[in-house]
Amino acid sequence: MSASGPVNPEGAELRLAWDAPGLQERLTQWAGPVSVRAVAQTASTNTDLLELVRGQTALAQVPRVLLAERQTQGRGRLGRPWVAQPGASLTFSIGWALRPRQGWGGLSLAVGHAVAQALQPWSDGRPLRGEGRLMLKWPNDLWWLDPAPHHTPTHHEGRKVAGILIETLPLPPALFGDPRHPQDPDPGPAPRWVVVGVGINVRAEELGPEGLPEQGVAGTSQWRPQDEAPILWHAVADAISHALVDFEAWGFEPIRASVQARDLLIGQPVTLSAGPVTQGLCCGLDGDGALLVQSASGVHRVVAGEVQVRPASGRAAPLASG
Repeated sequence: MSASGPVNPEGAELRLAWDAPGLQERLTQWAGPVSVRAVAQTASTNTDLLELVRGQTALAQVPRVLLAERQTQGRGRLGRPWVAQPGASLTFSIGWALRPRQGWGGLSLAVGHAVAQALQPWSDGRPLRGEGRLMLKWPNDLWWLDPAPHHTPTHHEGRKVAGILIETLPLPPALFGDPRHPQDPDPGPAPRWVVVGVGINVRAEELGPEGLPEQGVAGTSQWRPQDEAPILWHAVADAISHALVDFEAWGFEPIRASVQARDLLIGQPVTLSAGPVTQGLCCGLDGDGALLVQSASGVHRVVAGEVQVRPASGRAAPLASG
């Protein structure tokens, strides 16, 4: 999501029934005042929410959810475009003022885990036997693995389903004069306006080939064929909102084991585009969400940023986000 543009240009009408008031009521019941909007088209939902608060900081006191059926300048991680078609894709952003006491490390994984659980809940940390698996690909993508025999524990031929792009703006601490943020000697990190952009493929077969990886992509219709994009929006937006509040209070560590259970790279040989090593074996996640890669020289921490990590034994899509 990049340069800003007009939200819902004149004459543009929503093609689907998103029920933004219903989602707003659902979130308000537990989170307090929340603003939820669905528009037919905008340049970028992430940029719209960033520019809104950049222009008037006080607006960050109310969490905001903005969905667009079509984004003309949607982008993902490292500035890559995100392909979206009304109904075939789900693209939206959530803006929330946060001051996490444990720091910011692992936020994208916490959001990705919430999206995965909303789209394919796992009981006891695993999917049902014989099912395909919705996995996390560090640090910000979701991939679908077809049921066996199409994958084995040592080789995954997956396809991307969703991506996440998180951007932030600094906020004045004075905005946090409420019971959730009492004044104390250790207030934690400075508050920021956090905008979480999400792009999810719903019916991948309806997406054009432009911008798609060679091996193609998967959509939620692979395992939830009955659920259209509006139903998924309500479930995912609610899950992300809860995840943001929980992350602010507790950080990444409490969900690290659950995230590792879904991580596509754990136990896999990987190739890195930069960082402390170029190849190694992914052996887990640190308490702040850093990827742990073991090489001949030891275990190295890889922090999310400009580093691309790909399974060494299989093809991988670019780390794009929605």
